[in-house]
Amino acid sequence: MAHSPSAQREKNAVSPDIVVAPEDDEDPQDEASKQRDEEENDEENSGLIAGLVDEALDEAFAPTPSIPYPGDLAVDQPPASGFEWRDKGPPGNPRGNWYNPSTKESLWYDPENPFHDPHWDYRVQGHNGKWRWYPDGRMEHVK
Repeated sequence: MAHSPSAQREKNAVSPDIVVAPEDDEDPQDEASKQRDEEENDEENSGLIAGLVDEALDEAFAPTPSIPYPGDLAVDQPPASGFEWRDKGPPGNPRGNWYNPSTKESLWYDPENPFHDPHWDYRVQGHNGKWRWYPDGRMEHVK
């Protein structure tokens, strides 16, 4: 059954209270919101990528300690033979560390750090920076 042209117009009619914007007209506020979302996603992705790169570099450039992981020692005990305490205060003082003059390694046990699992802070003279040395053997570069 064919509809008359006037019936077709009525069917397509829009209420005068409703304003229909052309589809190709973008709302500038929506465009700005989309751009902000894209920038946030880019930042998240670049942060994720940077984290993965940091982990890979940590593994690739981590020093190899001359001793096995010292384990959970009292902070006033040397991690291995050849290490001597370097500080004016008693062994275990947070300002000092255990130092081995022949390997140029220094270690300080950090069993109660609120932000990291128990680990040894590890440095080697002439090597880049300080590292957290965990019981599983992982070396995490301290930025």
